[in-house]
Amino acid sequence: MSGIRIASKSIDDLNLIYKKIKKDFQALDSIKLNHETLEYELHLNRVALDGYLKAICDKVIDTDDLMDDESVFDQFTISDFMAMMTPDQVAIPLRPLKTVWADLTKEKQQACFNYFCEEMELNGEETVF
Repeated sequence: MSGIRIASKSIDDLNLIYKKIKKDFQALDSIKLNHETLEYELHLNRVALDGYLKAICDKVIDTDDLMDDESVFDQFTISDFMAMMTPDQVAIPLRPLKTVWADLTKEKQQACFNYFCEEMELNGEETVF
């Protein structure tokens, strides 16, 4: 899991920055004042997939590659992805992910989308959940 540290002289600026990147990162602790630099700091980690969820996403990618039908990754946006995951009958490649989808947090669902975009080298146009 990759981490970053954001810092600012103003706590309001720090909160503004965090709100913009909140979908991709989770805070490790609360905002703290660095007494040496007199800046407010927040340590963050990138939201990552658990091992089992990464294996499921890899299975989706592999199954999609084997299918002769249209790929589920054609015109892949977050709104299309969410629409594909809502019906009871989903596309064959997405079935392994559908079995655990309802139990996932919004952050993990977003992480799945981001993982697909990275692995399939997609632009991921609408990345805001």
